[in-house]
Amino acid sequence: MKISVIIPVYNAENFITGCLESLAKQTLQEIEIICVNDGSSDNSLNILETFARKDERIKIITQKNQGVSAARNAGINLARGEFIGFVDADDRVNQDFYEKLYNSAVKYSADIACGDIERVDGEKIIPFFRIKKEEVFQKTKDKYRICKLPCCSYIWNKIYRRTALLKLNYPFSADYHTYEDMPWTHVVLDRLGALVTVPNAVYYYYNNKYSASHRYDEKQESDLRSANAECINYVQKLGIKVDYKCYPPKKRIRYNILGFKLLDIKIWPKMTIFYCCSIPVLKIRINNNY
Repeated sequence: MKISVIIPVYNAENFITGCLESLAKQTLQEIEIICVNDGSSDNSLNILETFARKDERIKIITQKNQGVSAARNAGINLARGEFIGFVDADDRVNQDFYEKLYNSAVKYSADIACGDIERVDGEKIIPFFRIKKEEVFQKTKDKYRICKLPCCSYIWNKIYRRTALLKLNYPFSADYHTYEDMPWTHVVLDRLGALVTVPNAVYYYYNNKYSASHRYDEKQESDLRSANAECINYVQKLGIKVDYKCYPPKKRIRYNILGFKLLDIKIWPKMTIFYCCSIPVLKIRINNNY
């Protein structure tokens, strides 16, 4: 088995079909598709079972709802592929996505292969993250730079050597309901071996208004603060220079008048910036600890 693709599935009946169809049509046939049904209460499980009856490469794990981190960890434990990839249930991949990533990873004996991201917003397909050429990167700072961390701390446009992940033994944290991929990506890109960039291997990220990242609440805000702090502390320990403005601010205060954004205050560690009518008017350097 060359690649194990892990899909966390929670109440995904409206889009899981498109996701599975894109995986079933991969030009790389030697894959297994591990669907982790995370306590869905809709018709998701029935859809998964229908696909599994037609394609023996599809495996289903059913568990009570524990969140995306637990779902991915369960998938990793079951995976048997040489490499592991992750796909969100509302996204899709190009037909030769995994073949291109796998061939480049094998060619260069890389632990990670990274492809493109295109954002799908209704009928529009917008280039979001583009690889210019096939290159190999060994140093952490270079891997962070080419993958545009922290702005693009995404796990799903990449594949990872399974034995290297198991040796690292760094599971997704159950403390996070969202933003769990941020600290995971920082650690994995640092501690695994070489990363190869692969042009024209496209992951399609669908802008789904029902996804967890669009349901903003106090827990999500807490997760964002915690993930930011964890990532920044990790990068500082590595001795890599950080542009704090690349990370979402730890806190944001807005003042609106009649629906018009008058004042926007963004607070990062060591920096607070005041925006008036979206224009930065004052920058204060101060140690704002998380």
